[in-house]
Amino acid sequence: MMWSEPELRPFHDLSPTIALYFGATDNIAKKIFPYTSGKLLYYALVIGHPKERKPSIAVAEMISSSQSVVTLTCFLMTSKHDAAKLYDAKAATPCHIEIDISWAILHSVLEGFLGMELLAYLQRCWRLVEGIILNPCKHCVVVLEGYFSICQETHH
Repeated sequence: MMWSEPELRPFHDLSPTIALYFGATDNIAKKIFPYTSGKLLYYALVIGHPKERKPSIAVAEMISSSQSVVTLTCFLMTSKHDAAKLYDAKAATPCHIEIDISWAILHSVLEGFLGMELLAYLQRCWRLVEGIILNPCKHCVVVLEGYFSICQETHH
């Protein structure tokens, strides 16, 4: 796991209002470690830049041969809590998270950032769709062009 104080500052300050992206690739890791057996994955937690036309900011990264829910949840929770410790504040909860289509990543984001299990999350979403719950949805999942989009409504 890799991050530093300057990288965690944008996560802590901006994630409640700007999109956060979490995904994995194996293309970069193969180039870095060409003689390693097994598939290494490069994971990146990236936040959109607050200024238009500026590149996104990588706030935390990890190279791992595991795509288990436990490994990914640990990575997300550790980076979130380290940001909170650095700035003596409550851990920030992202308002909008876009992820690769991966059950492990979906479970990890729900648990690591929102403290919810998948079944409870989907049941809440279904009750909202059915009109059983009338209060505003705090979380939603949308499938868009190969990505899940997880949103949390913010109340200011």
